[in-house]
Amino acid sequence: MCLLELLRSWGMTVLNYSKLRRERWAENHPTLCRGMKKGYIGFTWLFLGLAVLAWMFIPAAREALIQFLWSYYLLWQFWFLARSKTLTWTGTARFFAMGAWVIAPLSAIAVYLFHGLFAEGSVTVGARWSVEIVGPIMEESFKLIPFLLLFLFTNRTKSFSLTDYMLGGASVGVGFDFSEEVLRRWVTADQEGSLWSLFASLFSDTVQNWGVFTLFPGYFSDGTAMSPGHGVWTGFITLGIGMALHFRNRWGKKAYLIPLFFFVWATFDHGAWNAHSFGMPALASFFYALSFHGYLLKWVFVLLIDNLGREKGSYL
Repeated sequence: MCLLELLRSWGMTVLNYSKLRRERWAENHPTLCRGMKKGYIGFTWLFLGLAVLAWMFIPAAREALIQFLWSYYLLWQFWFLARSKTLTWTGTARFFAMGAWVIAPLSAIAVYLFHGLFAEGSVTVGARWSVEIVGPIMEESFKLIPFLLLFLFTNRTKSFSLTDYMLGGASVGVGFDFSEEVLRRWVTADQEGSLWSLFASLFSDTVQNWGVFTLFPGYFSDGTAMSPGHGVWTGFITLGIGMALHFRNRWGKKAYLIPLFFFVWATFDHGAWNAHSFGMPALASFFYALSFHGYLLKWVFVLLIDNLGREKGSYL
């Protein structure tokens, strides 16, 4: 933890210096700041008007809006189950936006860079080894970037409860899932060999389950296996991170085996879901069967949330 504290100290120094320079610049350019603020407000209203027109006349935009509303409902479920005074609804929505508009594009770019450097470029993006191994590892890792930034540039995580860790990670995952699902909805069958067709190939034989009275809606299933979704996967991993930080004084370094195990399990579940339609090695198939083909991770996650709720004196 000495390294973490050193990095946090360095990050806070950089952040405070940047904040001080920004405040001084704003004091020296008040007219420009007012103009930028008015421009931002004007651009926001213009964008809102264009969005309304797009929803009215462009079918793809309507599909994105429907997906956004469902994703926000899922986000609200997580917030309702794990709400606290530390992480407000505004903070939860910011995690969602980070997952949707920053992490999802970065992850896609990283996948393409990986294939450009170590494989045959976009031709191999849809290869099974990429879909089943590289993609899940990179996606689950990139979704942890917001927490790395929090650790480096703020002291806020010191006041986080276990539910805050879970809620933050789940929010990033839901945002990531929103972007991924919008891409899936927009994909067309004749775009073979592209990232768009990759999403189509992953989900073409599955059914996404949305329901008002469904716990964590938006999961995929095909009758025998289930994908709980990025919200559950990432929330599961960040809950493990929170458990390690809360129990490290009692368990020592062994506490860090918890997030490692959760990360391996979630990443394996992600990759196994991508592979289950095509078949997988016997050992991987055995472990996937032990996890009840994706169902066990979701209900372990639910039980952990329920236990946290009981400790707070709330209910699930």
